[in-house]
Formats: sequence, structure tokens, C-alpha cells
Amino acid sequence: MQSDRQFASRNGPRFAPIHALYVHLMTVGLVGLVLLAAGNAFAQSSEQIVFDFTPGSSFSLLGGTIVTPPDGTLDLGSGMISVEATAPGVFVPGGLFVLDALEVAGTVSKDVLGAAQIDGTYAASQASPLAGTLAAGMNGGDFVDDLALNLNIVLGCVGSGCSSLGFPISDIGLSLLSLSFLSVSDLGVAGSARIEASIPIEVDGVLGSFNLIGVEVSRSFVVPEPGTFVLLATGLLALAIRRRV
Repeated sequence: MQSDRQFASRNGPRFAPIHALYVHLMTVGLVGLVLLAAGNAFAQSSEQIVFDFTPGSSFSLLGGTIVTPPDGTLDLGSGMISVEATAPGVFVPGGLFVLDALEVAGTVSKDVLGAAQIDGTYAASQASPLAGTLAAGMNGGDFVDDLALNLNIVLGCVGSGCSSLGFPISDIGLSLLSLSFLSVSDLGVAGSARIEASIPIEVDGVLGSFNLIGVEVSRSFVVPEPGTFVLLATGLLALAIRRRV
């Protein structure tokens, strides 16, 4: 495309500002179209379902030697999934499936064969949303990335058998845990959805798992607000006209 200077030399200086405005508006228009397309791509409606994990979940260690509860308590357990949907209860196979706000906490108290008394607390909270896709059978979510959890696990031990069991143990900080599939049943039945997952964990060399069973507490259908991409494109266009006209 010819420059403003070349256009002015051929057509006279009075046409140069018009040509510059034309070029500027064309550029802004193209940017606006790109932003609009991006905004539409991210503007997906979804069903958000909140779960309670306290009725049936557990935290286990040493191959099931310690399972809390009953070897302790599960005081807090909650989480949420967001599943891409075109209407309430109408989900999109292969659509976006996000696990978020997962949180568990409780206590451990276990006498192991009279040789070791293990006591302490555990807590885990999700550090960031985990995005995946809804399985073709709409029976769960498939994930490629790891689940990021902030852990705070401190378990002390008293007795002659502590060292052989690998206790005491502690893990405080961010951990990336494997979660390739989250099972969901009755996804399309309001008030009846149930999720299950077993998340392996290792604390100071001691193997264990978070065994999650969640029952639906509530759900809501969420339609996103108009994208900021569209507003940005409109603003750029208005600014260009104001500066050039």
C-alpha cells in the first residue's frame, strides 16, 4: 500500500489526511474483528455445580493403614465444577469442563499396632482452576494438566514404630498432583449429581491419597456478560475517529 507521502505527491497534499484516516480506520476495523472473534470464542455459557465432600470422602496413608475418617476427622470438604452448556442441563460433549475451589481439611489420630501413635492435621486447597473437557459419554471430565494444590500436612508420631513407618511427616506448600479423570454421575439431573476421584499423594516418602466423593449442593446456569474484547474494539474505533476527523 502506498504511503501518505507518496499519495500526497501524486494527488495533492489536501488528500493525504483523508487517505491516512482511511488506512487508520481499516486497521482498527481489522483489529476489532479479531477481538470480536476472540471474545465470542471465550463467551461460553456453563452450568456451575457446587459439591459437598464431607459425607463420604477420606484421606488415607500407608496403603489404607490410616483412613480418616474414622482415624480422625474430615471437617471441611467442598468444590465446584463448571461444565459448558447451551441451556440448563444441556451439556456439550467435548466442551469445557473446569474443576475449581476444591478444599479439604481435617485431623488424623491413629494408633498403629500399639507401636506408633500418629496425630496431626491435614489441609489442601486448590491453587488454580483445572480445565479439561467433558467426556463423550458425559460421565466425567478428562484432564491433561496436573491438579495444583496448596498443602498443609503435619503429622507427628510417638512410639518405637515411628521410624519404620516413616513418621513424622510434613508437607507445606504447592504440589502438582495427577488427576486424569473426574467421574460424574447424574450430571443432567438437578440436585443429584455426584463426583468421585482418587488423587494420589506422597508426603515425605509416605504414599497416600485423597479419596473424594462429592454430592451436589446447588447449581446455577451462567451466561457470560458481553466480552470486554468487543468493548475494547468499539473504544479503539471511536478514538480513531475522534483523533482523525
